[in-house]
Amino acid sequence: MLESIHAALWGAPTLALFLCVGFWFSARTHFFQITRFPYWMKATFGSLMHKNIPSAERSEKSITPFQALTGALAACMGTGNIAGVATAIVLGGPGAVFWMWFSSLFGMMTAFAENTLGIKYRYKGTDGQYMGGGMVTLARGLGMKKLGGIWCVLLVASSFGVGNMTQGNSAAAALHESFGITPAAVGIALAALVGIITAGGIKRLARVSELLIPVLSVAFLLGCIVLIAGNAAALPAALGAIMRGARTPAAMRWGIARGVFSNEAGLGTAPLIHASAECKRPAEQGMWGIAEVFADTTVMCAVTGLAVLVSGAYSAEGTRTGAALCGDAFARMLGEPGRAFVSVALCLYALSTLVGWGQYGRQGVKYLLGKRGELPYLIVFVAAAVFGCIVRLETVWLAADILNALMAFPNLLSLIILRREAAEELRRINA
Repeated sequence: MLESIHAALWGAPTLALFLCVGFWFSARTHFFQITRFPYWMKATFGSLMHKNIPSAERSEKSITPFQALTGALAACMGTGNIAGVATAIVLGGPGAVFWMWFSSLFGMMTAFAENTLGIKYRYKGTDGQYMGGGMVTLARGLGMKKLGGIWCVLLVASSFGVGNMTQGNSAAAALHESFGITPAAVGIALAALVGIITAGGIKRLARVSELLIPVLSVAFLLGCIVLIAGNAAALPAALGAIMRGARTPAAMRWGIARGVFSNEAGLGTAPLIHASAECKRPAEQGMWGIAEVFADTTVMCAVTGLAVLVSGAYSAEGTRTGAALCGDAFARMLGEPGRAFVSVALCLYALSTLVGWGQYGRQGVKYLLGKRGELPYLIVFVAAAVFGCIVRLETVWLAADILNALMAFPNLLSLIILRREAAEELRRINA
């Protein structure tokens, strides 16, 4: 039953919808993500070199644009960057890597649009904190308050799947294989850390993510580069396999689906955190959305896919999948320390996603029920993290993808209807 629903929701029409929305924003802005690459890189990562970076000190309830970036990356840079990439290659063949690249090209502008609109329509609650996200854009931008509420219910439900149990389960399996740590122990440790960090709200998430995500991402990126460099002779064959395999429908389906799972562009979730950033104009924070997808999928997923393919761990005749395949790839060159490296990275990525999605779900419950719903939600969310580590989750993975699609439809609708407003915001800073 779930398999049929999944196949229907993630069929060609849905994949085309994601690409078309991103393509429209790309074409409307003259492919800003490519033609103005130096401009947005300077406005985002380049701004970190200047002393006049907007400071969260201006408001106790807000965060810096960079903290918003790392906070959003904390939510999307999870098992999708390791296990998700390997799974896409197994299910769709090497060509899936091409469709991850391709979808990220347009996904950058989709992320720009939803973050720009998220800033434009955000508002301050009675507690002084900003509220933004897919539900706010639907309610305030389109006047569809009920549809915004439905999106919010889907968000809260999804937070227990894609943002919780699936992450913990992958981390527990990896640590058990590499170090023999029991899944229950992993679950208790993750739950404790998630509870401590998430209870501190957006400010604590921002402080943790701006320290964890850059260090973790650079370490894993360097590890992949070492693996690729060590197997440089196999790189031309790997690139050839990617290009040849891209012609298959399976490669397109799984490459785009796993790319969306990884960077979440089009779901409307990233503005939940980006809306708390201090910025002068909506499009300024929108460019951080471009940087987010670029870092998450264009770079990280790409090098992970290449590392797996050049290592020789993947075989079309049969291979392990998920994190195990990534572990095998690193172990072929670095031995068991390589497998342990992947397991630790996966665990830390899972923790970051748990924390990020805990904040997403908390925002959703707060929007639906007010502050009284936050504590009960956090208790259940932490308990689910333990449960996810000790049970098999094939059904939850399918449900997570289904919820992603259901969240995407109303959010993409808002982007289509409000497309000119998002493009106009960019014109104001890019004139």
